[in-house]
Amino acid sequence: MEQVIKKEVEKWGVFEISLKGNSEGNPFTDYNIGGTFTNDNETKTVDGFYDGDSTYIVRFMPSFEGNTSLPLKELFLRKYIGEVLP
Repeated sequence: MEQVIKKEVEKWGVFEISLKGNSEGNPFTDYNIGGTFTNDNETKTVDGFYDGDSTYIVRFMPSFEGNTSLPLKELFLRKYIGEVLP
C-alpha cells in the first residue's frame, strides 16, 4: 500500500523527509535510502543518509515551482508529494 504525505517548501528551500527504519547491522553501509524527485521541469536522484537512532533522511532543494513527487527506493515504500512555493 502506498502512503502519501504532503509537504510544502519554497523554491530553493530544503525539502527534507525523516523516516524511521532498520538499525540492525551497520545502517551506514547495509541499507540504502534515496529517491528521485520529479516535477514537470526536472528530475533529480539523490541519496539519503543514516542520521542515528534508526532515523534516515533524504533532502532535496527544488529549483522549480509546482508539485514534486518522491517515491523512495529500497528501504521505504512511501510516496511523498511536495508543493514548491514561489
